[in-house]
Amino acid sequence: MHNTDSTKQRLFFALMPPKNIEDDILDFTNNFKIINNNVKVVPREKYHITLFFLGDVDSSLVPSIVKAIKKI
Repeated sequence: MHNTDSTKQRLFFALMPPKNIEDDILDFTNNFKIINNNVKVVPREKYHITLFFLGDVDSSLVPSIVKAIKKI
């Protein structure tokens, strides 16, 4: 039977850029926004490079995924 009560989380493995790269990205996006006001600027705390996208994963699987990735 399929459990419809489960919650999903969108999971991915990512690298966070160093602060100096964040600064460069922020400068670039702010300058680009001046040229085109329709540009959506993402807050710097969301900057990342996705290495692998897991997709929408049942929340009950998260502890197992975390345990597995810690072994790498």
